[in-house]
Amino acid sequence: MDDLTNKTNIEQFDSANRDALSYVKNKQYELAYDILTNLCDTYNAWTKQCTNVDVSTTEIYDYMKFVYFNLGNIYTSLDSSYYDINKAIEYFNMSGTIGYAAAYRYIAYIYDPNISIIKIYGFKNLENARIYYKKAISVDGDYTSLNNLGVTYGNENDYKLGAFYCWLAYKLGNAEEFLNNYNTYKSYLVDDVQKYIESLSNVSTNNIEALTESYLVFCSRLTDVYNHKKEQETEQAQKTAAINTVKLVVGIAVLVLCAILLVKCIVWISIPDGICDHAGCEETATRALGDMEFCVPHYIEWIVKAS
Repeated sequence: MDDLTNKTNIEQFDSANRDALSYVKNKQYELAYDILTNLCDTYNAWTKQCTNVDVSTTEIYDYMKFVYFNLGNIYTSLDSSYYDINKAIEYFNMSGTIGYAAAYRYIAYIYDPNISIIKIYGFKNLENARIYYKKAISVDGDYTSLNNLGVTYGNENDYKLGAFYCWLAYKLGNAEEFLNNYNTYKSYLVDDVQKYIESLSNVSTNNIEALTESYLVFCSRLTDVYNHKKEQETEQAQKTAAINTVKLVVGIAVLVLCAILLVKCIVWISIPDGICDHAGCEETATRALGDMEFCVPHYIEWIVKAS
């Protein structure tokens, strides 16, 4: 069984998949399936996802996406003798959502001068790094991408923005939620740590290790501020909820009591004079509500007899 460890096999695999994709687009599924079956037989150890592909459904598209994603990985392999960033980008884009986030991160690493292992290739382009980091973030809110984006901004001395992204990357549970509220949270935190931000300006942008360490410290400081404010907000919300609950309970109790008193008053006032005489009630009594336990039964008896 062949594998994909040499350039010739990869080129053949690439060509076969392009043919298959062309057939799929033209809805010639049987022809595409023949090619994919042959690829499965030839490269089964590597392309396990192609097993039992249903030629009549979209599964064939899913398989193609998987293939292109892996081809993209091959062309961005650091130890690859056939490294080709342009082909990698092409394949990653063709892979669909299964590969977008990982692909964009990988491409960003290639351009990011902070990733030391990439430096041997000389792709030191901050703008391109930023573009692909942001694409990765837009797909899955990846924390690693956020942190690298923060360091990238830091290299251009935009410490506010850089530290904010770093903070998001390391400390937030839902990056997308906070990115959607970017302006609110940025002003909410940065104002409180302005002096610390300014202190970062003394860190040399040429010293990546020191810069990264400073960001990590800053992340911690920002998180402390954020957590403190959130604790205050949570505590206040709990107090407000407790007060509202007490008010509600008291209000309901008052309404119930009033309803009971109203009913008793209505019933008591409607009892004719003399009905309660034989029940031990005094005619001259002030009709205290407490006497109703004695009088009401006899009132009911009087009504029955009168009817």
